[in-house]
Amino acid sequence: MKKRLVLIAMALILISGIAVKPAIAYFTDTVSTEGMLEVKLGDSELTPMEDNVENMIKTIAITNTGDYDVFVRAAAIIPDGITVTMQDSSGWTKGGDGYYYYSPIVAVGETTSKLNLKIDNGELTDFNVVIVQEATKVEYDEAGNPFADWDSAVSTQTDTNQ
Repeated sequence: MKKRLVLIAMALILISGIAVKPAIAYFTDTVSTEGMLEVKLGDSELTPMEDNVENMIKTIAITNTGDYDVFVRAAAIIPDGITVTMQDSSGWTKGGDGYYYYSPIVAVGETTSKLNLKIDNGELTDFNVVIVQEATKVEYDEAGNPFADWDSAVSTQTDTNQ
């Protein structure tokens, strides 16, 4: 019995002695590299929107300063007692969800046409019309047709000027 235990102990010592060198090599192996790779964690960007109010018409234009083409939409958040109506605005359509959608794709460096919103303030004299703008990367279906996936909006900015 003692011989057997001694044989087992010697076998374990021999096996562990053989396994130590590869294990040390595995845990001490290093590799050096050179060079640089730019990694962008951010998404497409929109500049602060051009925003002007004249004669109670708010004019908005949005510029894509990001790295890829986008679809753009904007919403006007208004207090009770105020109404906003879209005026002659080429390329813009009002959606049923409160957003105004710009239908042409906005390429990198391009600016949307102007979205003109007529503000009817009724009796109110002190109020803000808040504009929220969003962009989403242009996606393509199997047939190559572009579409917007608004569940993955990449840039949102809010303007709180009157």
